[in-house]
Amino acid sequence: MYSLGFPRLYLQGYGIFDRIGDEVKRFGAHPLVVADAFVQNLLGERIETSFSKAGIKCEMLQFAGECSPSQIDFLTSRAKEFGSDVLVAVGGGKTLDVTKGMALNLGLPVVIAPTLASNDAPTSRVIVTYSDEGEWLGPRFLTLNPDCIFVDSQIISQAPARFFASGIADALATYYEAQQCLKKGADNFYNGKQTVTSQAIARICHETIWQYGKEAYDAVCRKECTESVEKVIEANILLSGVGFEGCGVAAAHGIGLSLSVLTPLYGDAKGLLHGEEVALGILAQFVLEGRTQEEIEKVQDFLISLNLPVSFEQAGIAEFSPEKVHLVAEASCKPKSRIWNMAVPVSVELVEHALNTVARLGRERLSRFN
Repeated sequence: MYSLGFPRLYLQGYGIFDRIGDEVKRFGAHPLVVADAFVQNLLGERIETSFSKAGIKCEMLQFAGECSPSQIDFLTSRAKEFGSDVLVAVGGGKTLDVTKGMALNLGLPVVIAPTLASNDAPTSRVIVTYSDEGEWLGPRFLTLNPDCIFVDSQIISQAPARFFASGIADALATYYEAQQCLKKGADNFYNGKQTVTSQAIARICHETIWQYGKEAYDAVCRKECTESVEKVIEANILLSGVGFEGCGVAAAHGIGLSLSVLTPLYGDAKGLLHGEEVALGILAQFVLEGRTQEEIEKVQDFLISLNLPVSFEQAGIAEFSPEKVHLVAEASCKPKSRIWNMAVPVSVELVEHALNTVARLGRERLSRFN
């Protein structure tokens, strides 16, 4: 079986946020908006004004902390008090995922309004869950993709460029992982095989990132929203989101996400963004694939140009000791890890070698820039 899914509606444009009430009204008359304290302070008044103009009243629910099962269940119980018929997530990746988790529990439509283009969570069914302490637990899944993705490129271009760069790294992994999944014949996130359409989306995502990524990042550093920024926002959010679900992921995510095992034990990698984890995962995947040093250096240089990590020290991991390397490799190779979608041999020992190689090559490459 070949399979591919999409959100019902995707909207992107400069300054469109004030229309959010009209768009949400398509899906329900009693919306509950989920946002963290920062986003509520930044956009709360605009949200309430937009819904008022649309002739509907919204309730606001504040989210703080991890996208953990306990948080999802707690916020679900709060949401039941409001009697809402549509959920609206406004914010970054964890806010979006926790709201998707609530939608799964409640069986409600969900509108996603990202304030960052830091990963491809907005369009996907995937809900990435962590423990309350920040260790990656694994995914849950919405039955279908979110009902509406509502992207104001003005808001995204005004956010710190670090988040934009993180989204570029996450999008960069899409095609590389898709290739491995295709060669392995691995199932995608719909328990089917890649369609020609999903392969084309992954390829266009790849081409867009390489052609416009650096130019767009530089523009966001200047708080500008250029045509290249619009293209890369679409790649980070829509192309990467549809592409990874329709094609599958492999070692870049399997290894990158496993860095979180160090946080509760050592305090390492704390605050590392999803795309920053994946950036290191891409390099480790390249080593597993047996790619040439020239290919690895090309990706290293691109990541460096975006201030993304190519060494574990940059990722806040002090003294990447053999014990820590083993812990990450072991977590990467758990039975349900996506690393098994690789079309090349994988083992704890091979992942340890890949991590040690990335560490060495990262130090060597950075020494040339200093």
